[in-house]
Amino acid sequence: NSRSGLAAFWGVGSNPKAFSLETNKRQRKRSLMSLAQEKSSALAGRLHPVLIIFLMLASALWVARDYQHYWNDSQGRWTSFYHDRHAHCAYAMDMGDALRNGDIVGLINGLQRNIVWPPVHGLVASLAMLATDFDHRTVVFPALLGWWMLLVFGPLAARGAVDSPTGGWIAAITTWLLTAPSPAYRAYSTDCLLEGLGAGLTALCL
Repeated sequence: NSRSGLAAFWGVGSNPKAFSLETNKRQRKRSLMSLAQEKSSALAGRLHPVLIIFLMLASALWVARDYQHYWNDSQGRWTSFYHDRHAHCAYAMDMGDALRNGDIVGLINGLQRNIVWPPVHGLVASLAMLATDFDHRTVVFPALLGWWMLLVFGPLAARGAVDSPTGGWIAAITTWLLTAPSPAYRAYSTDCLLEGLGAGLTALCL
């Protein structure tokens, strides 16, 4: 019968007492494993807000470090005249000047003129420059914001792709550790380009 077959499979022969003991032993083992998983999930759930805050702060410190490197040698980024960053910076300055002077016609013309590149990056950059009296070192603020968003929302997207809370945070930490050292994203984060802010908005959508 099935009981004797299971007993033979577990190596307890046909002894009913040994079979019952082995069954109880395995049931207790499964119960302990289930209890451990529940405790781990509950702990991860309680730590969820703390881990999110830690992720945001760690990402902010990482972005601030990259910006400090740019601040120390910001002139070196603007030596190549034939580069997209100059067009993006000029557009941000034009829009910022229109905002400062209340030039509604200039704003509308600027929005209509921006056909090749979407205006979102330029508008955010113009606000940054307007708030800092058109300091060229602040025109990279949209890219820095996008870099921070990518470091925060990218790991959170990876976390959401895993059902287990513990496994989700392992995926999130792994994603952060693989993304943060990226030389390409670090270069975009301190440049007047659309890619930095675009990457952050994409991660937010995910």
